[in-house]
Amino acid sequence: MSKKISIFSFLTVFLFLMVSFSLVSGGGGCDPGNVRGYAWSDNIGWISFSCFNTYDSGEGVDYGVYFNSITESLSGYAWSDNVGWISFESDDLEGCPDGDCEAVIDGSGDVSGWAKVLSNGEWISLSDIELEGNRFTGYGWGDRTIGWASFDCENEDECQESDYNVFLVLPPDPPSDVDVEFREDNQCVGEHSVPTIVWEYSDPLGADAEGYKIETAYGSIEESIFLEDGDVTETTISPNDWDGSQEWGTTFDCTIQVKNEHGLYSDVNECTFSNLARPYPQPELSWSPETIHFEEMIEFTGKDDVQEEGVSMTDELRRTFEFDFGEHANPEEESVEDTVEKEVVVETYFDVEAVGDEKISLLRITYENPNDVNHPGLSYSCKIEENLGEIRHPFPEYFEN
Repeated sequence: MSKKISIFSFLTVFLFLMVSFSLVSGGGGCDPGNVRGYAWSDNIGWISFSCFNTYDSGEGVDYGVYFNSITESLSGYAWSDNVGWISFESDDLEGCPDGDCEAVIDGSGDVSGWAKVLSNGEWISLSDIELEGNRFTGYGWGDRTIGWASFDCENEDECQESDYNVFLVLPPDPPSDVDVEFREDNQCVGEHSVPTIVWEYSDPLGADAEGYKIETAYGSIEESIFLEDGDVTETTISPNDWDGSQEWGTTFDCTIQVKNEHGLYSDVNECTFSNLARPYPQPELSWSPETIHFEEMIEFTGKDDVQEEGVSMTDELRRTFEFDFGEHANPEEESVEDTVEKEVVVETYFDVEAVGDEKISLLRITYENPNDVNHPGLSYSCKIEENLGEIRHPFPEYFEN
């Protein structure tokens, strides 16, 4: 099979005929249908089944062949540079040579019916074509000009020379098992809650995932992902994804769609989640003096720098501050429990064994009464670690003679 016509050789005559036939939708550009790719005829060359073969979505001129999975019927138009429009529209197929005229794909993948070349009335039989997975195999037959039209390069064992086929794409299934989680490790990053939305992706034809779109009352996210059919996927709404301030203790509505590798989005699945009752603590740790010598008493200040704008709860928040100074500190740990204060001070000193070491100290702040009835299992606890630097010898004492 000699292919001297390039797949992408749609010439000026193509655009002229596009307009003159008025078979395409107006104004919106290419709306990629769910039948894509090319068939090949030794007599007329390439037959394109979708404008998406040539144009990006929304550009160029709109045409294509479409499969309706409910009626199992094909409709629309394919294009040949040499014979023009090839119709799969039922109105054009009345009076076909034999049997049922409408082009259909039954539940087992067998294709039947006819297509018709509009320029010369040539009928194309589809009865030797099958849909295997999402790929059409076999041949169409036209008894005048077209002859045999191969729907798959594997028919002629020539895919290395020219990798072509006609294939079906369908939107992915709506995301299932949608859940919204508030994971502890994500909540200490700032003054917004950080929900993680989890869902399961599946596609009726096994196409891989390539993206998703999530919208909430406070912002939208559209991302690219690359996952295989059947994978569980997730996204975390970081503070940068929120638009404006955040209302604590309120219920959010959200929607989620997934996109497959063919650029088709699923139907929308709706989700709802209750926001956290309040932001998590924002610990700060400082000490004085800043340069630490052994056996010198050090004051450590623990502070909760949380901003509670939009929190509607009236109960006075109670906190526990836990300090961990590490080994060779006296004491190694201190705590101030169940206090309404946002700032506390404790003291410790380091013994001689600490000299020369760089010490890391830790402060953890935990809310004792967050009163989050929608998320009773969350700890409302965050920590911060600070490098105190090297513990030094004290300055030598000066004596006058």
